This record gives sequence, structure tokens and C-alpha cells, in this order.
Amino acid sequence: MNSKILLSELIANVEGDSTEHIVFEYVAGTSHIEKKELTVPLQYQYLDKILLGTQTCVIPESLIVTEQDGLEKLLSYSKHKIHKFFNLMDERNVSCLLVCNKAEVSSDIKKRAEKFAVPILRTTLPARIVVSTILDKIHNTLVETKVIHGSMIDVFGMGVLLLGKSGVGKSETTLELLLRGHRLVADDLVKLYKGRLGKIAGTYYKKQAFGLMELRGVGIIDINNIYGPSALRPVKDLDIVIRLISWEEEKELKKSSRLTERDIESFENLLSTGSFISEKEEDSVYEIFNTKAYYKEIPVGPGRNIATIVEVIVKNYLSQINRL
Repeated sequence: MNSKILLSELIANVEGDSTEHIVFEYVAGTSHIEKKELTVPLQYQYLDKILLGTQTCVIPESLIVTEQDGLEKLLSYSKHKIHKFFNLMDERNVSCLLVCNKAEVSSDIKKRAEKFAVPILRTTLPARIVVSTILDKIHNTLVETKVIHGSMIDVFGMGVLLLGKSGVGKSETTLELLLRGHRLVADDLVKLYKGRLGKIAGTYYKKQAFGLMELRGVGIIDINNIYGPSALRPVKDLDIVIRLISWEEEKELKKSSRLTERDIESFENLLSTGSFISEKEEDSVYEIFNTKAYYKEIPVGPGRNIATIVEVIVKNYLSQINRL
């Protein structure tokens, strides 16, 4: 079933997978933006494709995207034909004409846009990036989310989610990883959702909390002020889930000596094949939204450098997937 989303909501703070967000310049017809709606799933068309044939087909309530080529093609038409095209966009209630890649908009096109209440927005980014980001924004606005207590970091390009009981050392480990050049996604509260392409992604719970961390005995610290924007990443796909557990929890979970028959079997298998294939899947998988992520547990205790162990887990994971 189709639903509607306001154009004004869609273009507000559209963020991609970077520290920057897409800035839209209002070029013409902007007094009509508040009334414009788009149908979800999003219907979008490229202007140069619309103008290719003899029959002009414009989808109702669609988003029309163009770069310089599309605008030049439109300007090659007679003034009467340009007039008819904007009239058709008005009749089909097109949400806006989105001009990408810093394309120049002529005064004649601006005049028609004002006359027929067709907003024109412009951005410096290429059309394919803008469309992909807008599709992600719509998906993320409507998709089911889950907020959990933890910290998420980009470690060697892998999204790592740290879980564990309060006080186990998640924020301290995260801070140590930031000192080593890795990037913070979210601390304390992490919002997870299934992305448009099927992968689980993590981000901050609220925009005001992005880049903030709470350290016991110190209080709230601003990572951007201390380490700069390069230490932050607003969105990251989830690859690895690591749960920090106390030694008491480890003993309770294992209830056996450190070296078991299974450990010996796994070690012998490692020597012969290079991987612990005897490891049970349920011990190494974290499932959320019917999607699986690699899972490990790290016992936390005096003298253990948890940040180093996290890095080793990530490097080991990368070495395993690169073998496939």
C-alpha cells in the first residue's frame, strides 16, 4: 500500500554515509514546497529520459532529477513546448525538479517553474548519489528500528557493536579505539535498522547525541571538539557484535576448565585446515531483524587490553572473509 511523505520533510537534513549532509539550494517555486508530497515507494524520473521520445510521460507526484544535459535538452525545445511541459508537471503534481551536479538553471526555466508551482531545488552532488541517499532517507524514515544499550565503532572499516552490562567498560574501550584512529558511530544508545539493501546499519539515537560520550568520573565529552570530525561517522553497516563480560559471567557460562576436548579438537583442526570449523554456529552468530552478524564474547579483567583484543577480532574476521 502506497503512503505519502512531504517534500519538506524529505529534504530536511538528508545525510549520507559521511559527516556531511546534502544541502539543497532553493532556486525557484519554493513557496509551494510545503504543499508538495511524494508517493512511497518513491517514483522518480530523469529529465533527459523523459524528453527522449515523442510522447512525454510524467508520473504523478514523482521527483524529476536532472543534470546539465537534461536542462540543455529542455532548452532546445520551443518556448511553447517548454510551456506545455511545465503545464504537464503541474497537472501531474510533480513534487519538484531536482537539479544536480551544480547545473545552471536558465531564467526562462525559473519563470515557468514559478508560473506552474513546480519547485526547483539544486545540489552540488551527482544525481546518482542524491537519488540513492534520498531513497535511503525514505527507507530509514519508515523502517522498523531498535534502540539498544551499547557502543558502535568503525574499526578497520568494519562496523563493531560493543554490548555488555553497565560498568563493564564499553565506553572506555571505545575511547581507546578512538585514540588508535578508529571512528565513533554512537555511544550508550545505538539505533539499529535494516537498510534498503538488506544490511543492518547502526546510527546515533538522537541527532543531539551524535559525537557525545559519557565517561564515569569525567562526565559528558564531545568527541568532535577533542579529536575532530574525522573521529566520527554518523552511519555504519553492522559487521561484528562483541559482548564484554566479566570473569564471573565467563565462569558461569563455561562451567568447565579452560581447555576442553572441544578446544583441543578445534586447535588440531586449525593446524590442519587454518580455521576453527568445529565452532558451533550459535556461539558465533548474533541475529537481529532476521539478519545474522558475526558474534564474539570477551571476558574483561585486570591486565587485559580490550581495545587490542577488539582489533585482533576484527583483523581475524577480515582475514577469514578474504579467504572466501
